[in-house]
Amino acid sequence: MSLYNAATLNNGYKEKLDSYKYVIELKNIAVYQKFNNQHLKNKSNERNICEAVILFLSHLQEETDPIYRDNGCKYLFYWLYTHVISNQHIIENTLKIYKELYNTYNQNHGRSDVLTNYINDMNEHTSDKLV
Repeated sequence: MSLYNAATLNNGYKEKLDSYKYVIELKNIAVYQKFNNQHLKNKSNERNICEAVILFLSHLQEETDPIYRDNGCKYLFYWLYTHVISNQHIIENTLKIYKELYNTYNQNHGRSDVLTNYINDMNEHTSDKLV
């Protein structure tokens, strides 16, 4: 994949996540009210962040292109790290939120074998290369 293609994909992922983050009407409000994490920048936006990630994961699961899905999972980690985590940009905190949100997604939308392998492979060493 060329740098141009990667940049274009990343722009698309960012736009999608940002648009999901500002959805006014929360569809699964009970699911999002349960989500709470100490490392988020804006506590009042927890539900919106949770919904954005779950909608984005649903979008990725529907995709048939494995490269698009894998890059989307990588971008999601980067987005959480740069746009959502509080001032302490610590990889471990981002990994915890990343996996916590993915578990919330699985509990409420059925297990996603399509994304599980990639997300489970994320660790401090692989994620450090993304940020």
